[in-house]
Amino acid sequence: IEDSTIPKTEAVRAERYKYIRYTEYEFEQLYYLKSDPGETINLAGDNKHKRTLDSLRKLCDKLVEEVKAEQ
Repeated sequence: IEDSTIPKTEAVRAERYKYIRYTEYEFEQLYYLKSDPGETINLAGDNKHKRTLDSLRKLCDKLVEEVKAEQ
């Protein structure tokens, strides 16, 4: 669905984390779903979660490329 009022996103969910990035902006979100199921505490800027953030970025990149290859 094309809607200019909805920002374009790419996202991946792992067992404990959810990663979202806004493709038209330099903005990312990372949530630890076990303790924050309502997704209210964005951990993307927290250096304690840098390894998880980097890992989910790479996984998201991989999945986006796989989808593009199938089109």
